[in-house]
Amino acid sequence: MSTRGPESGTGPDQSAVASAAALAVAARYERGLSDGLAVIVRPIEDAALGALDRRAMQGIQAIDRRYDRRLRDLRLEHARAEDADAPEYPGGASRELLDGLGFLFAIVGAGIMFAGRSGSLPTAAAAWSAVLLIGAGVVLHAISAVVTRHGHASRSTPGYLAFTAVSVFGSGIVLANWPGATDDPTTAALMVALFVLGAAAVMLLIVASVRAWNLARRIRDFDRAIAALRVPFEAEAAELGAAAAAEAAEVLEAMEEPRRLALEAARRAGIEAIVARGSLTPATASRLRSAPPFALRYAEDV
Repeated sequence: MSTRGPESGTGPDQSAVASAAALAVAARYERGLSDGLAVIVRPIEDAALGALDRRAMQGIQAIDRRYDRRLRDLRLEHARAEDADAPEYPGGASRELLDGLGFLFAIVGAGIMFAGRSGSLPTAAAAWSAVLLIGAGVVLHAISAVVTRHGHASRSTPGYLAFTAVSVFGSGIVLANWPGATDDPTTAALMVALFVLGAAAVMLLIVASVRAWNLARRIRDFDRAIAALRVPFEAEAAELGAAAAAEAAEVLEAMEEPRRLALEAARRAGIEAIVARGSLTPATASRLRSAPPFALRYAEDV
């Protein structure tokens, strides 16, 4: 009976155990949106290596601990630098609710106007109700413009205002084409009121568009500033990962060839099992397949 195990060599049985361990880890893996290469490959390599070579596993774990500790310190330093030097984010609490309600009032008012034109509602009641609702909608947009003057703009406000303006002018055109509209002073006054409200909506739309453009520009500037802060830390993290990978490569090189080949086979099996589920991008799958063992387990960002 064979007594070989992780410390004394490897045979077909031990290779199969390593592949089974890697496949078991792969079966439990669930792709996260922020998962990097190290998150995918580390558990697979750990499972396979633990079944093949305990001494090599201890060496890799020691490298892991040093790397993880240094990376954690680097991330804390980066976080402190961002807190101290990063500009204030230009977005924040906006008044989208007011603009959304303004749009809703205007679109409902336009619907009532069209219903009155079709005869579904009494003409006078439809005209008055529509103008009042549309007026309330424009007022809500105006309030939003005032309260965001020194606060945070919203990139969705121009869209709301565009629909509101279309609803106002559409309602005015419908009212202007009602039979006898020009002969009735009340209807004529309501028609004038609608076109005045439409002009106000257009002015608010222009203001909101300028503010939204400025907000987008400030957000781009903010993103560039944050990216610039990350550059030195990302470079240091890359150097840290490269150094750890070089140490791990020495551990791999010191392994007996049968164990090394068994590790590569088990790692490949685990990766292929994850790739087969279709949760990885082609670029990620290609990098995982082409890299040797331990080469990607330290590929992490700050």
